[in-house]
Amino acid sequence: MTTDTHTEENHAISNARGWMESIKDWSALLLASDDDIREAAQDEVYQSPLSVTVREGWKNPGGESELEEFQILLSTGGPALRIIGDIGAYGVAQNSIMQWQDWGTPWTEYVTTEEEDDALLTYCQQFYLGE
Repeated sequence: MTTDTHTEENHAISNARGWMESIKDWSALLLASDDDIREAAQDEVYQSPLSVTVREGWKNPGGESELEEFQILLSTGGPALRIIGDIGAYGVAQNSIMQWQDWGTPWTEYVTTEEEDDALLTYCQQFYLGE
């Protein structure tokens, strides 16, 4: 009897893993003491997403509202990757979650370590998300 040990690679997860490695590298550089290194890393971060969007929460018609959530789109199609989270004080990300999607699948959270969570938040906090 023969068993098939071949498992198909999930390209969406591989894409997320690759992006996470880049985000960890950038985050380390963003915390460097050298101004030139930090500025170069910021430039790379600013150029990395396809889009950065924000949205408001529920409000009464005609009432004032504030931006509450953000999305940073890193890749589209199959596979797609995004970071979502809440906007805190002064238009800065206060938390973040990475999600992947492939053709015919819903957005699924990419499971991260505490170190990756810190790097992801550092990355997201480089973007001003206010009005």
